Amino acid sequence: MLDQHQKPNRGPHDASATCIERLDDGTVRYNFDYYMQGQFMKFIQRGAVRVESSLPDMRTFSNVAFVNPDGRVVMVAANASRDAQPFALKCGGKMLNTELPAGTVATYLWQKGD
Repeated sequence: MLDQHQKPNRGPHDASATCIERLDDGTVRYNFDYYMQGQFMKFIQRGAVRVESSLPDMRTFSNVAFVNPDGRVVMVAANASRDAQPFALKCGGKMLNTELPAGTVATYLWQKGD
């Protein structure tokens, strides 16, 4: 954990913000990467295989999908824009139309073949 000034940093290069930062007032800030890593660690199992997912605009909206060893499919989507992003999730012959609010990360989980 670093503070909001990226200290202490004993390396020869400047440090970038970490997942969790200690602020000058003693409180803690949980940054975007903290929540993103939480999605991956909670839902994607060891041995999962990444499968193809479409990335319409990687700067503001991105996603990645995996098949877990237990057969479940996991897709993590992130919307870094300031606006809600509608999108369609397609798997096999089924489709889900949904919307991801601005500045959020969501995980979609389903059984393969569902």
